[in-house]
Amino acid sequence: MMEQREHSNAEAALGKLAFGLPPDAVGDALYDHSAGLLASGYPRDVLYGDLEHLAVEMRSRDEEEREDGIRDVMDALTGECAPSSRL
Repeated sequence: MMEQREHSNAEAALGKLAFGLPPDAVGDALYDHSAGLLASGYPRDVLYGDLEHLAVEMRSRDEEEREDGIRDVMDALTGECAPSSRL
């Protein structure tokens, strides 16, 4: 039950950042927040799924710049980026 609540809280915070910031600020903010989640023990695969859900939501709303920022963070999680940018 505690894990589910932590997941819900993390997912809500990611969504708040993705929808609440200017489109060009989404990627950096989500990157920083994701790094904090990982440092606190949040599972990498769950975080990836949360970000994927957000990316799909942005695509359905035609929010391309926001989706791009989210996908950049997803790339950092999987290592599909510069070594210095990996999460």
